[in-house]
This record gives sequence, structure tokens and C-alpha cells, in this order.
Amino acid sequence: MSKSLGKKALGISAGAAGTVVATTAAYGAYEKQMSSLAAQAAVLDKTISAQERTFKGYTTSVSELRSEFGSSTRDAAALTQTIAKMSDNTRPVNELARSFEKMGQVTGESSAGLAQGMLQLQKTMGTAQRDTEGYNNTLTTLTANSQGSAQGIMQFAQSIAPVGRMINMTQNEVMGVS
Repeated sequence: MSKSLGKKALGISAGAAGTVVATTAAYGAYEKQMSSLAAQAAVLDKTISAQERTFKGYTTSVSELRSEFGSSTRDAAALTQTIAKMSDNTRPVNELARSFEKMGQVTGESSAGLAQGMLQLQKTMGTAQRDTEGYNNTLTTLTANSQGSAQGIMQFAQSIAPVGRMINMTQNEVMGVS
């Protein structure tokens, strides 16, 4: 009698007790997995929201360039894409695009090429993009005074920028020497 009592303590057989323990363990693992999935979903939701804001910013930039400057969709998209790839996020893409489009119209050069050159020079010199419009104005003035091309000045400035940075030259000084 004591043998069968031990096997059926509290009215549950040893097999049934094992099933309850296994089910409880499986449910705990399921809850943990669901919690992990919920956390991943929250991260994905934030990522999607950020990408939607970014895409909206890009489309706004392209639309503004088309309406304000008469740029083709292809040129406006190329300029916006160039800036977006090289952005340090200290200045909105559409503001940078507007500045480069103005400089492109004044110099008669590709705004996307000017953006790529200037942003690369700024990256090399360690200057923030919030100062880009001032550097664009300096480059436009240098171009007009030298009868050269903005691209040519930037290419030479880019070639001497590492040395200029080592000897504490400013970006304006590097462009002026160029």
C-alpha cells in the first residue's frame, strides 16, 4: 500500500507529475522567447520609423530642388543621394542640397560633384557640415577670382588637406592655397 501511495502522492502519478514539470518548463521557455521577439519587434519598429523619416527627408529634398532650381529628378536625386551617403548629420540633407545646387548654378559645375568634393574635403579636414554653406561661399569666391574651376580647387585642396591638417591650417586656408 505504501508503494502505491508514494507513486500517487496527492492523486498525481509520477508520469503525470513529469508531464506537468515538462509543460511548465516549456511554457517558461515559450514566454522567454516571446519576450525576446517583442524586444526585437520594438527595435525593428524604431528602425522602420527612422527609415521612413529619412526617406521623407530625401523626397522633400528632391521636390525642393526640382521646384526651386528647376533641377531634373535624376540630378536632384543624385545630389541628395551623394549628400546622404556622406552626411555627418550636423545639417539637414535638404539644406546642404540647396547650398550645393546654388553653388553648382553659380560655377556651372555639377552640384553632385561639388557636394562629393566638398564633403570629402570637410571629412579630411575634420570640419562639421554645419559650416558647409560658408565653405561653399569661400570656394565660389575663389573660383570666380582665380578663373579656375571649383572642382580643380577642391581636388588640389583635397591632395594637400592631410598635411594642412597636420600643421593646423583651416579648411579656408587650405582652399586658399589651392
